[in-house]
Amino acid sequence: MNPTGLPPTGGPARGANRTVIVVVSVAAVIVVVIAAVVGLVVLNRGSGSDGAVAAPASSSSAAASSGAAIPDEYRLHGSLTSKASVCAASALTSQQIPKFKDPVDYAAPNLEADLVTAKQDLARLASRVSPQADAAIGPTVQDWITAYIDSLDAIKKHAPDDELKFKRGLVNSLAGSLNVICKG
Repeated sequence: MNPTGLPPTGGPARGANRTVIVVVSVAAVIVVVIAAVVGLVVLNRGSGSDGAVAAPASSSSAAASSGAAIPDEYRLHGSLTSKASVCAASALTSQQIPKFKDPVDYAAPNLEADLVTAKQDLARLASRVSPQADAAIGPTVQDWITAYIDSLDAIKKHAPDDELKFKRGLVNSLAGSLNVICKG
């Protein structure tokens, strides 16, 4: 019996705690999977039997997975630092980028133009976002841009379907991470 006559106070409902735990667990699993995939790609590229020397590691995990350094035009060099402004710019860019069919239609008359437009859109985003953007949004945007450029280069080179699928999967995973960060 409550002697004060007031309704009992308590913490959040048990269901809310479980929901938070599930959401945090799913996010942690996604991060671990992305890190594992990037690590495997780096190991596979660095231990190739073709005698090629792997490119030096970059600060971006997506750049490391592609084995190439990030071209300057795709490195963050703008002034947007807040999570809200970076999220808004990234969302706008992702909506403007031309969409590519899966599997890629190499006979499409506008494929080359769409590749150029997509690269320009990503370079424009990099020119708006600051390298000092709030963690985790800044590094994730850089990784997303780098992975996207890598996938566009793979399309241009007519890479095998399994390679394209992997690269698109990385881009989509990073886009999902951006969505989680921006909604949080």
